[in-house]
Order: sequence, then structure tokens, then C-alpha cells
Amino acid sequence: MRRWDSAIAHSLNVAHQDLKPSNVLVFDESECRVSDLGRSSVQGSASPVDINPVAGDLAYAPPELLYREISSDWRVRRFACDLYHLGSLAVFFFSNVGITALWHKHLNESLWPINFGQTYRDVLPHVRDAHDRAFAEFEDSVPDQHRLRLGPAIRQLCEPDPLLRGHPRSRAQNGNTYSLERYVSSFNLLAKTAEWQLRTL
Repeated sequence: MRRWDSAIAHSLNVAHQDLKPSNVLVFDESECRVSDLGRSSVQGSASPVDINPVAGDLAYAPPELLYREISSDWRVRRFACDLYHLGSLAVFFFSNVGITALWHKHLNESLWPINFGQTYRDVLPHVRDAHDRAFAEFEDSVPDQHRLRLGPAIRQLCEPDPLLRGHPRSRAQNGNTYSLERYVSSFNLLAKTAEWQLRTL
């Protein structure tokens, strides 16, 4: 994902809200672009999708929205969703399945969003355990040379608690808690490393 497709959108207070594999256009081995802004939302502007608890595809939604925990803070509601989607995309590109499907597999069916009647905070410990199991399964599919960098990034991006989601250094600052800048830089480095390794084969 190129920097101006993701981080720049957030710098303009635009949340995509529907990042998923089918909305990533791959032009060649070195370039891909995000498409379909039909579910996007702009902070401070009314959007038809803002009335929906989950603006994008339910199959890729972050858990808090599936359990209908809708923050009054636009950034928590929208930017935290984009971070989760970005992490899920990375999981999909390595394992051919999104993180939402993975953690559902590790959660007792009685605790699934469609079956659970209490608050998200009540089910969060169980969802976190399911995520931990899903992360471990995902990391087994990542090549050894990428695991140490990619594993922690995915855990931060797909943190089940939206208030704790994102890079620790970004969360410690007073600016944009949900900044993508550090992840874009990290993923670009991973891409360059992979490209260099392919050229040396």
C-alpha cells in the first residue's frame, strides 16, 4: 500500500472503513493502490454510512463494532477500524484468511457477536484470548525473516481493544493516536527486503 493511499487519507481526516483484499488493486509486483471509497467517512462531515455501526464488510470488521460498542469519539470509531483492517489485510496476504475469521475459529460459538447479549467489555477477555490464538496461528505462516517485524505490528494493528490499538509510541503522543506512519514505514521496509531477496535468488 502506497503511503498516499493510507497515511495521507488519515492526515486529511478521511477514514476508508472498508479496507479488504478485494479493494486493493495490484498493478505489478511493486505497486498496489487502495480503491473503493464508497464507505469512507470524513471527520466533521455528515456521511450516509455514519448511521451504520459497521460501515464496511462485516467479514473484516473489528470486534468492538461487531459487538456494537460504538464510541462517541469519531477517531476511535473510524480510524481504529482502519488500523484493524490494515492488520487484517497483512494477515490475509500471508495466510489467505482475514483476522476476523481466524479469531472466530478460536472463540466459543456461544460468545460470537450474533449469540452474545452482554457488552463488549464483558466478552473482551474471551475475544482477546481468541485473538492471541489467531495471532499465533498467523505467525506460523510468516517466513522467519519477517516474523519479528511483522508479528508485533499485526498484534498492535489488530488489538481487540480499540483504545489500545495502534503503535505504542503513537498512543503515547498527544497527536494522532491512530497514526499509520510508523506502519507504512515498517511495511515499506519489509517490501524492500523481500524484493531484494527475490533479486538475489
